[in-house]
Amino acid sequence: MEIILTYVIPFLVVLGILVFVHELGHYVVARWVGVKVDVFSIGFGPELFGWTDRQKTRWKVSLVPLGGYVKMFGDANPASTPDHKKLADMKSSDFSHSLHSKTPWQRIAVSAAGPIANYLLAFVIFFGLFCTVGQRYVPAEIGSFSENSVGQVGGLLLGDRIIEIEGTPIQSCEEMRMFIAENPGVSLEFLIMRGEDEISLFLTPEVVTGIGSKSEIGRLGVGCTGAEYAKRSIGQALYYSGYELVSVTGQSLASIWQMITGQRSPNELGGPLRIAQLSGEFMKEGVSTLLWFMGFLSIGLGFLNLLPIPVLDGGHILIYFIEVVRGKAITEKIQERIFLGGFLVVGVLMIFSFWNDLRHLSVIERFLQVLGYS
Repeated sequence: MEIILTYVIPFLVVLGILVFVHELGHYVVARWVGVKVDVFSIGFGPELFGWTDRQKTRWKVSLVPLGGYVKMFGDANPASTPDHKKLADMKSSDFSHSLHSKTPWQRIAVSAAGPIANYLLAFVIFFGLFCTVGQRYVPAEIGSFSENSVGQVGGLLLGDRIIEIEGTPIQSCEEMRMFIAENPGVSLEFLIMRGEDEISLFLTPEVVTGIGSKSEIGRLGVGCTGAEYAKRSIGQALYYSGYELVSVTGQSLASIWQMITGQRSPNELGGPLRIAQLSGEFMKEGVSTLLWFMGFLSIGLGFLNLLPIPVLDGGHILIYFIEVVRGKAITEKIQERIFLGGFLVVGVLMIFSFWNDLRHLSVIERFLQVLGYS
């Protein structure tokens, strides 16, 4: 019961809100361009409960809470694959209410509306938090060391707070890491607060080369601790909220590239179990911290769906854009193959992320212990 209250419920609330907002974006723009919507579902699989509105849209909550979908008139499935046979047999008056009767740009707008809705939700969450509670950040305060790290050997102590590097003010752990990463092998002057004393240290970040990549970055081998909040004015909150959207998107793109080039391990990919764990942990810290996490997760959901993978929104956008360039739609057979490939890619990614979750949370080891194998 404790696990349900601590992890499952916060996870369902967070994911349910993000999925609802995402699908609502698709729904609103689809209705705006004249597309009839058959089903609006939170979750997949068998329906738990629901209702049908006056436009004959079935709004429902389904058994498997790992996503959702909007099934539009003329679609063969929740992935918006065209039902070519059904579309061919439709009357022209009915066909005009299907997504596939609309111009490519209108279809692009419908596909992009879900991710955009997630980005807008994140912006609203951040803006509200920054104006009230403050902008959450991890200070550049030393909380841990890697074994024989440059930082530890060079004289840093637990609790030291980095306030300047080479005369550049440093507030957050992220700013510190970025500065260090950009200066591998360069002797840097660190201004440190140790209690009430200011201390100057010269440290040379270790040069680290990514696996399978020629790029080099600097590393001190230190970890940060704690969380603080900086309250912003309305103008500042608008700026920093937009900055967070751009920054997190950029970091996500960089992470994908680093995994492709071998600079980061794909074992860092997380799935629903990791999200559930984090939801519970952040909920323990308070509603504002959970909202902060929800904002970043909303950006992640929007970004993920914009990737040009068939069955995801980005895949649909790519197909429709190709139609704009070619002046005609991709053939039915090619579309079927593209969507099949997309299903396989998404399926593999889901299995891999779920496997990472099991390893990260030591679920497999605990299961083997129960069976008496370790």
